Amino acid sequence: MISHEQTLFYALGANLAFAFACLIFTEYSRKVSTLWMNAFKATVAFSAFGLAALVGSGFSPIEWPAFTSLFVSGFIGLGIGDLFLLRAFSIIGAGRTLVLFAFQPLILGTFSFYLFDQAIDYEKFWGLLFFLACLFIFSFEAKKTTGHWEIKGLAWALIAVSFDAMGVLMTRWAFDQTPEMNSNSANFYRTIGCLFAFFLISRFYRPLELWGKFKTWPIKVKSLILTGCLCGTYLSLLLYLTALKSGHLATVSGIAITSPLFATLFESIWHKRWPTKYLWAALCSFVIGFYIVL
Repeated sequence: MISHEQTLFYALGANLAFAFACLIFTEYSRKVSTLWMNAFKATVAFSAFGLAALVGSGFSPIEWPAFTSLFVSGFIGLGIGDLFLLRAFSIIGAGRTLVLFAFQPLILGTFSFYLFDQAIDYEKFWGLLFFLACLFIFSFEAKKTTGHWEIKGLAWALIAVSFDAMGVLMTRWAFDQTPEMNSNSANFYRTIGCLFAFFLISRFYRPLELWGKFKTWPIKVKSLILTGCLCGTYLSLLLYLTALKSGHLATVSGIAITSPLFATLFESIWHKRWPTKYLWAALCSFVIGFYIVL
C-alpha cells in the first residue's frame, strides 16, 4: 500500500509525461492521421508493458472476470476513446482538450459513490459551472478567430473524457477483484483490448500500414515519435495505474489539473508563441473549478 503523498507524486508524474507526449501525438495526428498515431502508440505500449512484465515480476495471475474488465477497458478507453482524444488534439490542440478533462473527476466521483462506496460531496458540483465556462470561452475564441463556433473539437474531447472515465472505472474494478495484480500486468491486459480494437478497424475499415509509414520517417523523427509513445503510454499509464490502484478515484483524477498547464507550457515552447488571452481565461476558470472539486 502506497502513501497518500506517493499517490499524488505518481499521478503528477503521469500527467507530466502525458502532457509532453500530447504535443507529439498532436503533431503527427495532423501530419499522418489520428488512426495511425493512435494504433502506433498502442503497439508501442503493448510491447513496452509486455517486456516490462517479462523482465520484472512476471505476469500477475488473473481471473476471467477481471481480465474481461481490463480487456474492455482497453478497448473502450485506450482504443475508441483515444481516437476521439487525438482527433480533438488535431482540431483544438492538446492544452484546450486537456482542460476539458476537468469533467472527469465529477464523472468518476459520481460513479465511485455507487460502485465503490467512496464518499461524494455534492457541493463540489458547483465546479461544473466553471468547467462549462471553459467550453464557452473556447467556443467564443473560435468564433472570434475563424468566424464559427468550434463545436466538433469540443464534442470529440468530451466524448473522449466519457470513454476514458468508463475505462478507469473498469480498471479500478479489476484491481479490486485482483489486489495482487501489478500495474505492468494490468496495462498489458488493457493494451490487448486496445489492439483488438485496431485489428477490427484495420480488418473491416482501413488498413493501418503501421511500420510501412513509420519507416519513411528520418531517424530523428522516429526517435521523437517513439519517445512520445513511451512517455504517453508506458510511463504515464504505469504511474497513473500505480496511483489508481490505492488512491481515491476523484482525488487521483483531480491531479489532472496539471495536465493542461503542462501541455499549454509545452505548446508555447514548441510553437514559440504565447498562450492567447482566451486560453488564460479558460485556465483560470479551470483552476477555480478544480479548487471547488478538490
